Amino acid sequence: MIYTAETLAAELSKRGLEWSDKEAAAALLEETRKTVLSECQADWPEDSNAASEAKALRDPRYKEHLKNMVEARRLASSARINYDKLNWKTFNKEKVNQDAKAWRYKNREWVNEYARKLRYSILEKNIFWAARRRAKKNGLAFNIDVNDIQIPENCPIFGIKLDRNFSDKKRVGPSDDSPSIDRIIPNLGYVKGNIIIISYRANRAKNDLTIQEMQKLVSFYEGLSK
Repeated sequence: MIYTAETLAAELSKRGLEWSDKEAAAALLEETRKTVLSECQADWPEDSNAASEAKALRDPRYKEHLKNMVEARRLASSARINYDKLNWKTFNKEKVNQDAKAWRYKNREWVNEYARKLRYSILEKNIFWAARRRAKKNGLAFNIDVNDIQIPENCPIFGIKLDRNFSDKKRVGPSDDSPSIDRIIPNLGYVKGNIIIISYRANRAKNDLTIQEMQKLVSFYEGLSK
């Protein structure tokens, strides 16, 4: 998570208060342990001190108190670690960034593979976000949502199978068989009923398309525009 100065201060304060509350709860249980033990011992007034204490130590009430005390201390310790972690990162930001950069470089193959899988596991969202950025940048209308991004198995124009898994690991950027969002009537923008997912090759519409492919492209959009 990326923090601003204000959100960082608020988060530190929140974690600090959480730690303080849980520390107080743990300390209270620890301070009252002997009191609970004495109360349990009082049930055997005729026994010797050693005998009554032995019985009190086995008392379910005392055992329950110990259980709650240990759990409270665990929660307090966890809250402190949570606070210290963010506090340390705040005052050691440069080192954190350097360590993270070094780790990413050392594990770059794993990082790249993970990023590839993550990116294409949420492909519809990525297409949606990219379209929203382009609409904002170019002043185009935009009222679609993620559910409007429906990726077919094959390109509806050329019939090629769309590769949503980015199977070619050496490939940088989209390829001919990558899913791509297109505006049926460009000037209308990214609005409901005016978008379709086709192959990147069809959407690219560059000069390397063959005449036959261009004819298919024109024929397809003429049908949609009627």
